[in-house]
Amino acid sequence: RLKLNTKTNLKLHRFLHMIRKILLILFSIVLIVSCGNKLEQPKEIILVKIGPKSISKNEFIRRAEMTIRPPYCRSNYNLHKKIVLNSLIAEKLLALEAGEDNDFINDPVIQKHLQGRKEQAMRQWLFYEKATKKVELDSSEILKYFAWADRHYNISYVNLQDSALAWQLFEQAAKDTTQFDEILQRNIGLTKLPRRKIQYSNTEPDPVLDALFTRRILKGEVLPPVKVGKNDFLLMKVDGWRRYPIITQSQADQTWFNISENLTRRKAEKYFANYIRQVMRGKTITFERNNFLHLVELLGPIYLKTPEEKKKQLKKLYWDEGEVEDKFSEVQPKLKEMEKAPIFNINGKTFTVEDLMEAMSTHPLVFRKKNFPNKEFGQQLQFAIMDLITDQELTKIAYQNHYDEINVVKRNYQMWKDSFNAYYYKKQLMQKWGIADTTFQKRMIPVIEEFFNPYVDSLQNKYSSMIEINTDEFNKIKLTRIDMVATFSNLPYSLVVPPFPTLTTDDRLDYGKKMNSSPVDEKVKNQKKKNQKEKRLP
Repeated sequence: RLKLNTKTNLKLHRFLHMIRKILLILFSIVLIVSCGNKLEQPKEIILVKIGPKSISKNEFIRRAEMTIRPPYCRSNYNLHKKIVLNSLIAEKLLALEAGEDNDFINDPVIQKHLQGRKEQAMRQWLFYEKATKKVELDSSEILKYFAWADRHYNISYVNLQDSALAWQLFEQAAKDTTQFDEILQRNIGLTKLPRRKIQYSNTEPDPVLDALFTRRILKGEVLPPVKVGKNDFLLMKVDGWRRYPIITQSQADQTWFNISENLTRRKAEKYFANYIRQVMRGKTITFERNNFLHLVELLGPIYLKTPEEKKKQLKKLYWDEGEVEDKFSEVQPKLKEMEKAPIFNINGKTFTVEDLMEAMSTHPLVFRKKNFPNKEFGQQLQFAIMDLITDQELTKIAYQNHYDEINVVKRNYQMWKDSFNAYYYKKQLMQKWGIADTTFQKRMIPVIEEFFNPYVDSLQNKYSSMIEINTDEFNKIKLTRIDMVATFSNLPYSLVVPPFPTLTTDDRLDYGKKMNSSPVDEKVKNQKKKNQKEKRLP
């Protein structure tokens, strides 16, 4: 047995004490760093809790305003607002019934789609962190547009692909604006000028807003050519305008918000473009010519659509709630044959066709030009692949920053997942009840009232003890009557929210409980079954 004298014991005690202090300091440093790295979560107001699921106030507004509502809840009446709420709750209830583990939601195509939507939301949060947060606006910038934002212009215009020609025609027309039509007819053979109305809107090209809403414009004035694309110039003549005076405070606030939002986005895009240049600095992509040309032949027919085909595709996108199309199914055998073929390399690292298709499964290609001649497809495909690679690098950074843990990113992912799951379960019910898709489309309201209303009522009763509704916040919400499908431009997944869930026409909130309150009285539940008048939550 080892014996230590008093002196040795004292030294050992001091040594152990020092070790404990060092460990305590190290632990404190780790704790401080971990707290310092805690993600900043945006504040959310929860409108509804349904067991493990929830609907935020912002999600409710987006689902109501950013897609087309069915006719039975399209207005801004309070009853219609309640139908919207019941419909969104019904979607969550059907998703609960479908469960988190079923063949549909586990399908690899659906899983890749959901992953892609999550990663797109993560990149959007990266954009916010690296760009939007840095923007500072001066009120004078906003006032410059605000002064003219009440004008709705009537313009005659022509699109030209030649800068020199655009300026030549402008110089001729500026000398005598009354001859604008004749000058265009004489020089480019245009017999009838297109005309349209333009108001201040974030959907208009930024250069057009700058040209029309930053100074006094005279009636009959021909504006200098406006560059709206790489080789696209707009020549406009102002035929006149109508003023819609901004009278109320709410109108002024909304106009101010729209202008500041637009200017913030524009500045943020410049910041983010610089950020992307830093991220991609030193990366060089080289395409394997022969294999790439073969891929162009295979993918050309898929992406080169006629205007009518594009219109049908958009209609399908808006109305087919849970459909995720595999657009490559027809050429899959040929793609399989060349899946190991190298298609491009980045700084010496080779990527095969298989690698590209895997990347596209979560990030559909986005073409910089919406319309281009068939002969340009190869070049536009290269640009789309390069943008995909850039987004992959941004996604890596977003994961490194744990943006998949941001609450609004998680909510967006869950919103789409629940929408898909509810769609799947709705299809199962329709099959069980013998209702064809065409029947539902033609007789939507009668079918909902006969089949879905009673079923949704039963789910409301089943899950009533799990449902809490924030009626105070709900009553503050004001919906509009505007039909609109909101889309993201130049992003892989364009729909902002899923299509509206057509599941119930019920306008009664006679289930669940008020948030932080007691359950709804049993008598109210019984009254619902008897189809009596609307009852409010206590």
